[in-house]
Amino acid sequence: MAITWIAPTEITPGTPDDWIDADVSGDVPAGATGVILHIVNTHASTDHVIGWRKNGSTDSRETASWDLNHYWVAIGVDGDRILELYVDDEDEIDVYLVAYFTAADATFNTNATDYSIDDDSWIDIDITADGGGNAIGAIFEYVGGIYNIGFRKNGSTDNRINLWGRHGCAIIGVDAGEVCEGYTSSVSGDFFLNGYILDDAGFYTNATDISTTTSGWKDLTTLPDNATGAFVEVISSVSGAGRTYGLRKNGSAENITGNLPYRHCWGMVESATQVIEGNIGNNNVDFFLVGGTGNITVAVDVTVSPATLTMTLAQPAVTPSGTAVVSPSAISMSLAQPETTVTPNTLVSPSALTMTLAQPATTVTGTAVVSPGVIAMTLAQPAPTIQVDMTVSVSTISMTLSLPEVTIEIPDFISLSALLESDELSALVEGRTFTISVEDDDIAESTDDIDLTAKVEDTDLTAQTEVD
Repeated sequence: MAITWIAPTEITPGTPDDWIDADVSGDVPAGATGVILHIVNTHASTDHVIGWRKNGSTDSRETASWDLNHYWVAIGVDGDRILELYVDDEDEIDVYLVAYFTAADATFNTNATDYSIDDDSWIDIDITADGGGNAIGAIFEYVGGIYNIGFRKNGSTDNRINLWGRHGCAIIGVDAGEVCEGYTSSVSGDFFLNGYILDDAGFYTNATDISTTTSGWKDLTTLPDNATGAFVEVISSVSGAGRTYGLRKNGSAENITGNLPYRHCWGMVESATQVIEGNIGNNNVDFFLVGGTGNITVAVDVTVSPATLTMTLAQPAVTPSGTAVVSPSAISMSLAQPETTVTPNTLVSPSALTMTLAQPATTVTGTAVVSPGVIAMTLAQPAPTIQVDMTVSVSTISMTLSLPEVTIEIPDFISLSALLESDELSALVEGRTFTISVEDDDIAESTDDIDLTAKVEDTDLTAQTEVD
């Protein structure tokens, strides 16, 4: 389901000075848990008492609202879609039904929980006891005098504290621990949690300024994608005259303007194509978008460093700042090439190896993106120098084998002719030439009478030598 906006429908009680049931079953479906109301004091000079509560509640916080004030509130309904309203004048007070929540969107307390705080500083308000770990926003009712009041999401640096006149409602985001922050200048200014938002809404940590500087109805800054409505904090820098304002759906003919409850209040308004309209009497009034309804994603500022990842064989650690978590923070890789056993006269190819490294995708939690997700790398191995009978990590081997010269020594008691006629020597030296040395120079010239003994020093030959 979703937080659903409807055409404004007046549901002002017909009886003053009492808590009166307001049955909205004709306007909201079964299963609705709460509604948003637009409350308007139309009298130009009279303060009027107004109150709202879930049907069956014993809360009784009816309080005077200033003349010509208007503001929005959110309150629960029971299973029969009934709430209770209190007005002291049914003619000068108008109450409009503008939206409803389902059980998936929001939960409302029958009796509100008191979350009042100490004064004069921003103080954490932990609603876990109510939210149970599921809340994304808190719905507070303010009751008190004219005090400086403020609400902000936990962790925000916003500091919009301003005088709030007596009565009103604020919807503000909570962090993952269901904590928001509140400020009051007096312990007599009290905060009551009427309910909390579960889904179909988003909230900024620091609100976005969507103010206009031009009087009259003007389109305000475009809301986030898919936004169906806006939660707007309204601030005036002055009291009295010069603090009139209005908020409405873009294109609507509704024309309700009036004063803030002194200088501070909340607006809750439907959008059309992510646009709402605002109206100011002069530049004393500003609008701040604290959140909105719909399936929206509120941007979070996250910086991931380094912005560009460079990898050789080891990736530098990625260090995130903000709330994002980057995993893995570092990736290291080692390359091991299998050894190649080289056999002489065997051709192994290719001569260069190409390897590709694939880095696992980097996972980021949040709206941050780390790029590149995959890094490819090519390594080229240079050709090696090969020696015989070596085992190397290469792909191609080229070898040249050189044999030493063969020297045949001829002693003086060998017949050279007999030697040359020897079948064994012929078989040994066939196809080769040799160097023959004669140990006695005197017999070099009469080789017919010499016995020759040949000694081959190395028979594994491929080179040739010359015989003298």
